[in-house]
Amino acid sequence: MDADHNLAFYVPEVPGSRPSIDVVPCFKWVVYDVTAPGGQDEGSVVYGRNGKQVVNWPELQLVNGRAKNTNTNLRYKFVVRVLKNVENGLAAQGVIKALPSYFSECLVYNVPGHVFLADGFDDAVRAGLQEVSRQLKSWFGSQRMREPNGMKKVFGEGQKWDEKGARNLIDTACHYLNYKG
Repeated sequence: MDADHNLAFYVPEVPGSRPSIDVVPCFKWVVYDVTAPGGQDEGSVVYGRNGKQVVNWPELQLVNGRAKNTNTNLRYKFVVRVLKNVENGLAAQGVIKALPSYFSECLVYNVPGHVFLADGFDDAVRAGLQEVSRQLKSWFGSQRMREPNGMKKVFGEGQKWDEKGARNLIDTACHYLNYKG
């Protein structure tokens, strides 16, 4: 959401025709890398009125997420959905501050694939959240975390979240799911 319209242009509604909309102009963004397929990675960039730019990598996110989901017998996306639903419920109850749903995906993406291959789905959720918690407790671990696009760090400048909020989310979710004694 861009309430201050830093990134989006607001187009007011036309009564009887269409609702109001926000339009976000974005441009192609290329990073040249000899190790990437075709020697480059392509994303998109949006320039804010405040002088900042937001670079996203939607194709890389899609490809990486699909690969991880396939390699984990569809458990990666299952665990992401569980965490998103728990976060939504906890936020609706006022237990935690609402977080972007993409944040849950970012955290769970950093769990090694083999962790999801535990016995049952509940075991996969428990093991996945415990692994995220372990990484968040280590400064080195949290600094190594990447978004599903593989290009951006999960924590750092320009993010809408921080490590404290991540630890709170994971700890609260584990308690809510009775994963901690």
